[in-house]
Amino acid sequence: LCDGMGGHAAGELASKVASETFLAEVSAGLGSRTNRKPNIPALLKNACRSANHEVCEHALLSPAFEGMGSTLVGLCTDKNGKAYIANVGDSRCYLLSRFTKRIRQITVDHSLVEEYVRAGIITPEEARNHPKKNIITRAIGTGDPEPEADIFKLHIQRGQALLLCSDGLSNSVPDKEILNSYLQIPNDPETLCRRFLDLAFQGGARDNVTMLVVVRV
Repeated sequence: LCDGMGGHAAGELASKVASETFLAEVSAGLGSRTNRKPNIPALLKNACRSANHEVCEHALLSPAFEGMGSTLVGLCTDKNGKAYIANVGDSRCYLLSRFTKRIRQITVDHSLVEEYVRAGIITPEEARNHPKKNIITRAIGTGDPEPEADIFKLHIQRGQALLLCSDGLSNSVPDKEILNSYLQIPNDPETLCRRFLDLAFQGGARDNVTMLVVVRV
């Protein structure tokens, strides 16, 4: 899942190139006949590097594309619930639990405001409406030759779900509302995503709202 930046045309292209390159590289690695047990964290990191390279190359095609970039949060999981998440930027992955009725943010935003929170300069509540909230410190593209992807490993239990989303959702819908919606619609990802979209619009979303839900029933 990618969220582009750098103006409408440039952001749209950056997110498209980043997501297609990432998916192609991961699919090729998982389907390799010469390596039946790929190193998933390394595969995800390399896929992020390839996505970065392709976005940087496309940025050279036109002055209008200069400085374009994208966030990226990606998921690789198996039928047994083992999951790896890759993250660059401030798109997020949440773990939602039906039985414990909890929501937990798995990824850590690569943003200036997140650095302020971790340094104790502002509180998480103040961060939600901070004027510098949209300044990210790491992205796919934007001229950074090697953006380091964070990799997270976890196990999805039955009765849990993973939500990948852009900041269009996380900025406009509080975590509690996200969790409550999941508890009401725990086993229907498509309907749940439509609910999230409605909530984002009701919350005055001013940015792209993109999401993906993976449920283990």
